Amino acid sequence: MKSLDSFVELVPSDKIGVLVNQVIALGRDSLTIVRANASLVIRSMIPSISKDQAYQMIQPLIKDLMKDENQ
Repeated sequence: MKSLDSFVELVPSDKIGVLVNQVIALGRDSLTIVRANASLVIRSMIPSISKDQAYQMIQPLIKDLMKDENQ
């Protein structure tokens, strides 16, 4: 996950959309450390995705992560 954060910065913005679903899946992982690192990747992805993707896909995950009881 930590490497993915750096990788996302190198990926062209038109290709970031391909990674969104995988990062969202990792954001719902059962391990707290994976979810925490997924949030770092999401932070790197936000500038490169469309507003629609951010509102429809990323925002619900962020809300879920904020409610996470296993912090």
